[in-house]
Amino acid sequence: MNNVLLSFIVPFYNVENYLKECIDSLYHQDLPIDKYEVILINDCSTDSSGDIALSLKEIYPTLILIEHNRNKKQAGARNTGLKTAKGEYIWFVDSDDYIKPNVSKKLVDMALLNDLDVLHFDYASVNNNGEILEYPKNSETDIIDGNTFFFDKNEIWWKKAIEVWRRIHKRTFLLENNLFFDENVFYEDITYSIRTFNSAKRVMHISETPYCYRNNPFSFTNSPITYNKLLESLKLSLRCIDLSQNTILNEKYKNLLVDFSKYHIYEIKNNLMLLDNIERTNFNNNSKKLPIKNLKSILNWKDYLFIKNVPYQQFILKIKELSQKL
Repeated sequence: MNNVLLSFIVPFYNVENYLKECIDSLYHQDLPIDKYEVILINDCSTDSSGDIALSLKEIYPTLILIEHNRNKKQAGARNTGLKTAKGEYIWFVDSDDYIKPNVSKKLVDMALLNDLDVLHFDYASVNNNGEILEYPKNSETDIIDGNTFFFDKNEIWWKKAIEVWRRIHKRTFLLENNLFFDENVFYEDITYSIRTFNSAKRVMHISETPYCYRNNPFSFTNSPITYNKLLESLKLSLRCIDLSQNTILNEKYKNLLVDFSKYHIYEIKNNLMLLDNIERTNFNNNSKKLPIKNLKSILNWKDYLFIKNVPYQQFILKIKELSQKL
């Protein structure tokens, strides 16, 4: 019989200022120490995070520390943790965040009592001064399926349910539905969460804020606009288009994914103008390596030409030239 009720999965990369607070918070819980595990994955950090992790292992002997031999980004590290985990439920925690003391038992008890695939909850935000800002809580739900929850309850879809740290998942549910993250990409939460809720049959939301999300100005999401960041946004748009073709996906998600892809394309267009010539050239050269022809189905031809790096005026001149030959 499995005695581990909860697995915390914590990937980390260069978070020397936050890692200890995060891990300390996971060991200040109201579950017996033999009823949960903390799995820490070092994704090839280059700062002192690795040394901090080793020192934490001495403080907390039950901590499971895994060292990647190559950087797999957060998605790959989460997959490593999921493949290692033994808990009845999984909680993905970002290494620059933390959870409140003594919140785990209530969450696990509720999930087990109701045999939930997903238990979703609210969260608090932490500003640069360490002040905790409690957001307005959302109404609690009965047990509903994931699609009903995603589209019909609480906040509008893009403000809820996307962040994987905002819920705990039944481990067997994740494994049986092959719910692993797309690897070697950023912005992995979005398509992962859509697939998760599309598959979930038993979901609840509770008006609790156990998780403290830190507004980290140095995270990839909050970092300045670069060609690489725009390239990852383009990759996300392409993944959304691919996922929209999934035949087992609820129909409501398909239009949502197309709209989400368009939104990111337009953001890319606007932000490219903020880059210098070298950065724009880097974006253009790298974007040509991607299967951008998939965007033909969702973009008007002007936007498609832009992403394909064909100047609009050049295109018009070519059309005129061809028409004169007819």
